[in-house]
Amino acid sequence: MRAQRKKAPPIMTPRRWAAVAAAALLLAVIAIHQYYRVIQQPVWNEEREASARAKELAGLTEVLRAEKVVWDETFWIVKGIDGDGEEVWVWLRDRGVRTVKAAEAASPDEVKDRVRSRYAGADIVRVRPGLLQGEPAWEVFYSLPDAGGKYFYDFYDFKDGTHKVTYRIPGRTAD
Repeated sequence: MRAQRKKAPPIMTPRRWAAVAAAALLLAVIAIHQYYRVIQQPVWNEEREASARAKELAGLTEVLRAEKVVWDETFWIVKGIDGDGEEVWVWLRDRGVRTVKAAEAASPDEVKDRVRSRYAGADIVRVRPGLLQGEPAWEVFYSLPDAGGKYFYDFYDFKDGTHKVTYRIPGRTAD
């Protein structure tokens, strides 16, 4: 009679496959996280530098937010709290610093209301501070369904919220 051999148990059991899959998933998440950090580090460094510059030049005690703006020129807008405890907006440009107290400016909600009263049904994407011809302004990016979903930029005076100019974003025309 022939000897019967028992089949060896498999090396990779379902439990081991699950462990390998979990380890691979964990490594993928760690790699994606590290990649994101490496990619974002220059942006975070610029933001930290802009915040430090605003604290130094405009006398801010706390920075609430900092945003890089690229339009006719590249500059930073920083919102923060000054030494008197008041909210201020700071424009950091190569040509100097401009500061406006938030209490002296129109609010983003006021500007949104003006856009909606001007254009019924406007879908406002973003309202943020900017510059128009070197002067502080509110920049409003929106679309109008009646205009075939075209997008527009409106600029409003930063202090009183009056409309200054509208730019239509060129889009594809129907064939």
